Amino acid sequence: MLWSSVLCVLVQVFGSEKSSKASSYMVTSVAFGNLVGIVLNTKVINSFGVKYAFSVPAMICLFIAIIVLFLIFKIKKPSAQKSEKRGSVSELLRQKVIILSLFMAFVHGMIKENVTVWMAVYFVDTYAVNLTDTSTFVLFVPLVGLIGRLVYPILYKICSENEHITSLFGFLFCAAAAFLIVICKINAVWSLVFLSVVYAAVSLVNTSLLSIVPVSFAKTGNVATVSGMMDFSTYLGGGIGSFLYGLIIARSGYSPMFISWGVLCVVCILFAATATKIKHKETICI
Repeated sequence: MLWSSVLCVLVQVFGSEKSSKASSYMVTSVAFGNLVGIVLNTKVINSFGVKYAFSVPAMICLFIAIIVLFLIFKIKKPSAQKSEKRGSVSELLRQKVIILSLFMAFVHGMIKENVTVWMAVYFVDTYAVNLTDTSTFVLFVPLVGLIGRLVYPILYKICSENEHITSLFGFLFCAAAAFLIVICKINAVWSLVFLSVVYAAVSLVNTSLLSIVPVSFAKTGNVATVSGMMDFSTYLGGGIGSFLYGLIIARSGYSPMFISWGVLCVVCILFAATATKIKHKETICI
């Protein structure tokens, strides 16, 4: 509910033309917030106890909500633009680019959420890393993910501001790193490096699918609808993936999970290329 609203505010403030670029910068706050949350809550729990890991974030959210309520009325919206007729969900689902994007969101959700779910257990089970060292490993992965989000605006510009080409490169890096985890399983450090690349790569895809794609529907008034669809597909992939990978890991270890990531990313590369062609044709028609 929050991210869809944020995108709608961006469109209202910056207009449909500039909001894509604005949203590509906004997502860095998500990764930065993850890091701050890990560090802050670790200190809070150690100093005051577990219950404050809930109350402190609540107080921070309340403080930010008050600031937002104060500032939101100060914003001068751009001149109202005549928009096309808002499309329904059924009409959106008839668009091939939406179907392709939903599948890519599903796959990226399977990978992104399950990196978070399994990374600590993976290092403990595979390399017998103790719990103290595991916390350092766990922090390193989202740190590299932050770097992935920070470089997104640069890569997006290199890709001629085409979110599907940017996603293609994200899936390419992710597939390469996932296969290398299996092929070059030398030690914990190299596995950490490759797993971090996976997370950074899907962070690139996350920005494209959950920010740029929804904002591209600003002119038809479907930003919140498309954002909700992409979010739903992402977390559906994360939930189903967690269940399936739990069964697979219990029977066959972690390698099949990494191999499946690589294979699914190859499929998504083809889908991203197809979506790029569709967008290119639409641009020519316009």
